[in-house]
Amino acid sequence: MTSDRIALFTVSLAVLLCPSCKKNKMRNDMNRFYSQTVSFPASMPCFEGEKIKFLDLKDNRSKIVIWYDSSECSSCRINNLPVFKEFESYCQNLQYSFDIVFLFSPSHKSLVEVLEEASYSTKLHDYPIFIDTANQFYKLNPHIPDNKLMHSFLLDSEGKVVLVGNPIQNQAMFDLYKKTIEEMIN
Repeated sequence: MTSDRIALFTVSLAVLLCPSCKKNKMRNDMNRFYSQTVSFPASMPCFEGEKIKFLDLKDNRSKIVIWYDSSECSSCRINNLPVFKEFESYCQNLQYSFDIVFLFSPSHKSLVEVLEEASYSTKLHDYPIFIDTANQFYKLNPHIPDNKLMHSFLLDSEGKVVLVGNPIQNQAMFDLYKKTIEEMIN
């Protein structure tokens, strides 16, 4: 083989394997994330209706965490929270008690806008919105993968990750959440 053909073969092989490498990295990150314990800051401002409270999430209840980090448009995400209505309704109908935690870690630049959106949005929402102004959540949990697809997860009562993925992403994920929650209850 000539050097041109070797170079062409190497580039072609790299192009073909690149998507596989990304998929493997995602799979490895997800596998490492399962069974990890997720911790919460001692106290964070929380919007509940028109009130701001400081709630402690360090109880022994199972939780569904929907986390938006500072790289995302937090006010945009807050405005999209109504898409969780069906999932919230499902959760409220359960006899088993657990929390849905909407956690936002906005950039300092967008903090005021996020606070305004959160105070308005919780009037429409049945669940509180937590605002992590100092990015403490990520500092306590550096093992959370950077991939935003893994920023929604289900925790058991000990705070261990048992399911990763957004429950409203698609019907299959919604069904998987329901099945996993039902198994946790029984």
